[in-house]
Amino acid sequence: MNKLLHSTGLMLPLALAGLAVASPVSGAPATATGDLHRDYDYLEAGRRSPYRLYVPTSYDPKRAYPLVVMLHGGGSDENEMFENTDIRALAEARGVIVVAPLGYPSGGGYGNFFPIVTTAASKQQVIAMTGNQVASAPKSVPQPAAQARSPSAAPEDYIEMPGGLLNDPKSAEMSEHDVLNVVKQVQGQYQVDPKRIYLTGNSMGGCGTQYLAARYPEIWAAVASAGCLVGSWAYPFRRLKDAHLAIMYVHGEFDHHSNPRWAKALSKTAADNGVETEYLMVPGGTHGSAYSIAMPQILDFLLRHSKG
Repeated sequence: MNKLLHSTGLMLPLALAGLAVASPVSGAPATATGDLHRDYDYLEAGRRSPYRLYVPTSYDPKRAYPLVVMLHGGGSDENEMFENTDIRALAEARGVIVVAPLGYPSGGGYGNFFPIVTTAASKQQVIAMTGNQVASAPKSVPQPAAQARSPSAAPEDYIEMPGGLLNDPKSAEMSEHDVLNVVKQVQGQYQVDPKRIYLTGNSMGGCGTQYLAARYPEIWAAVASAGCLVGSWAYPFRRLKDAHLAIMYVHGEFDHHSNPRWAKALSKTAADNGVETEYLMVPGGTHGSAYSIAMPQILDFLLRHSKG
């Protein structure tokens, strides 16, 4: 079903027009506001898939609103982004609709197949969590036991982890489609400005953000990725450049999954490839906390951009 587009030496699938994996939104546009728990009939999965939605209480159906899509990390669900950040208060104050999909199944990685730059300790945690095995780390790389004693990643600790380690191809595809389905659900229920749809996420959601940015650059006005780095040698920056899609990289000073200097280097590589980019290192931030701390700056970055 998927056609392929060759871009910067990679085979990337084209966006699927009219993706028929979810039931259409029925009835009149929604009027409910505030913090909402929703679901929809996900036909491909054969079940209802949940998502979390925030609509400002000042919502006026006579005007269009920015939409921010937030992707959770591995081992979590659609509630993580709402419970671990101040996004509800921020969305209310700034007049923004926010949605967090499950990405069914929740560990599907949103379809990401790009290699991930990580640490030996983080790689072993993923193997333990998933039961998947990949090639052993080079002997020159510090082993997990030594790395675990450090509050942050050692500068020399660098491992390439296959992007598909967290999921099988079918789960990845379904996770990717779920994000698109949820965007369509919100667009069918509320007035969303198509020129101001944004994507952001942390950890697994960060790499999912980078993947979906390259996969569907025509959708997003800007994206922000935190706590997860894809291999710059495998990433099609040209896709972002051609779509005038800006990206922000956010990383905590004490992120044990990877060193913030790698995020800075990735941002530099993006800039060198003609992509508008911004790098934010969060002082004192950990893998889990940096994203929450940086949320106001992330929204500032996203909302500065509009398509067209």
